[in-house]
Amino acid sequence: MLLGGSQGELKTGGYAATGETELTKAVSYLYNYLFLFINMKNLLLTLLLTALPFAATGQAFDHDHKAWSALLKKHVVLIDGGKASQMRYAGLAQDRPALKSYLDVLSKVSAQAFAGWTKPQQMAFLINAYNAYTT
Repeated sequence: MLLGGSQGELKTGGYAATGETELTKAVSYLYNYLFLFINMKNLLLTLLLTALPFAATGQAFDHDHKAWSALLKKHVVLIDGGKASQMRYAGLAQDRPALKSYLDVLSKVSAQAFAGWTKPQQMAFLINAYNAYTT
């Protein structure tokens, strides 16, 4: 959900709704973020359960997410004068082995390792994992 356009206009998924009360806007906004939070929580649970069978590799996790950043730099382009971006999925399909490699690294993170990270590191992991797994 994006606020934008003329005053009193609410854009959600590309559609604009006018005449909504501030309470309706707030409830809609809250609902969207709650939905995202629940999805992130479910993703975390899935990742942690997937990671349990893997033993620690002894290597430190790359908190800079260099592999994911490289894929994004290669396959995301700016559009609309730099106001938006777009994923080039056809190009990303060509780099499927690199994406799979990154996903494999994510899935090997143990619950214990994740719990030892700072909150910002945990959030970065969850957001990047969500984006990579849903690509």
